[in-house]
Amino acid sequence: MSNGPDSGIIKIHNKEYRTVALRVQMFRESFPMGQGWSLLSELVHHDDLKVIMKASVTDAAGKVIGTGYAEEVRTSSKINATSALENAETSAIGRALAACGFGGSEYASANEVQGAIAAQDEIAASLVTRALEAVEKGDWLACCLLDKGDDAMWLEAWKKLGSKDRAAFKALEAKRDQYRDGLNSLANDEHGFAQFNDELNDDQARYIYRLISPEAQATMTHQRKKAA
Repeated sequence: MSNGPDSGIIKIHNKEYRTVALRVQMFRESFPMGQGWSLLSELVHHDDLKVIMKASVTDAAGKVIGTGYAEEVRTSSKINATSALENAETSAIGRALAACGFGGSEYASANEVQGAIAAQDEIAASLVTRALEAVEKGDWLACCLLDKGDDAMWLEAWKKLGSKDRAAFKALEAKRDQYRDGLNSLANDEHGFAQFNDELNDDQARYIYRLISPEAQATMTHQRKKAA
C-alpha cells in the first residue's frame, strides 16, 4: 500500500498512520453494508469545556466487536472551537476500528496525530507571541513565568525565537536573580534592602518573596506593610 495523503497513510515522525477515512473504507470493504455490520457513535458528555464521544463496531447480530473513546477540549485549538464534537467522533471511530484490527501498526489515527501536532503548534505560537511581548515591554516577571524549563511546548517555542530575542529574554530573566541575591544579601540592611524592595510592584514582590531567605522575607513584609 503506497504512502501519502491520497493513499490514506501518512508518515509522521517516521511512523505510518492510517487516516480514519481509510480505516472506514477498509472496514466497509471487509463488511459491506448489506452484511449488517455497523459503526455507531454516541455522545457521552458535552459541556462548554469538552466533548467525549464513544464509537462502537457491531457485527450482524448486534454484538459489539470493538469500541473507542475520544475527548476533545474546545479551547485546545482553533478548529476545536467550532468542531470539537466532529473531531471527537472521528477520533472515536478511528480507535474503535483500530480495536478491530483496522489500525495498521499504530493505534492512533493520522487524524488524531495531526490534530495533536496542530494544537501543539498553536500553543507554541502563542508562547512565542507572549515571549516577544514580554521582551518588548521589558517585563522580567512575564519572562520568568513563561519559561517552563524542559516543557516540550516551551522548548518548541524557544526554538522559534530569534537569537537576539532569546538573548534579551535571558537578560530579563537574570533580573530575577539580581533581585533575589540583592535582597538576600541586604536582609539586615533596612536602607539598602528598601532600594531593591521599592523597585518591585506587588506582583513582582509576591514572586520574589518565594525565592528569598526567611530573613529577607521578614524584612520585605515589614517594609511593604509600612508602605501600604
